[in-house]
Amino acid sequence: FLFQIQIRLFQILKLYSCLYYNRFIMKKALVVLSGGQDSITCLFWAISNGYNCSALTFDYDQLHNIEIESAKKAAQIAGIKNHEISTIGPLFSGNSPLTNKSIELEQYSNLADVSPGIQKTFVPGRNLLFLSLAANKAYSMNIDTMITGICQEDFGGYPDCRSDFIKSLE
Repeated sequence: FLFQIQIRLFQILKLYSCLYYNRFIMKKALVVLSGGQDSITCLFWAISNGYNCSALTFDYDQLHNIEIESAKKAAQIAGIKNHEISTIGPLFSGNSPLTNKSIELEQYSNLADVSPGIQKTFVPGRNLLFLSLAANKAYSMNIDTMITGICQEDFGGYPDCRSDFIKSLE
């Protein structure tokens, strides 16, 4: 009987230590989760590296809003308890076919057909705004790590997808 009590006490202490570890010691991160392959990869990378993740997705009236549904599904599969979708509206309705329905999205059959420089799909200031809003959200949640999936090798020439841009924000 005494042995069973000792085992039960050990189980309770083990459970308590796990809860304490997860609440007070485990690393926390806010993942900027667009729903694209880069951000979903980053989400699962963060989880596999021991981060307790929250996620933030932005709805900016983008025409490819299937990514928002993808972000929801990825967050659900990953077991993210705190996934916020922040609606910021038609803030970026300028000259990008990603946000302006009247501009046709160019499609190419191979990479050689893509013209050099910044592509028409560039949305100026998008990542700057997203990371600024995410930093504010992370601060308010007492999270000191932000993770985002920005791919420098996207061949879009986007200046806000380069390592120099990210480093300038740190």
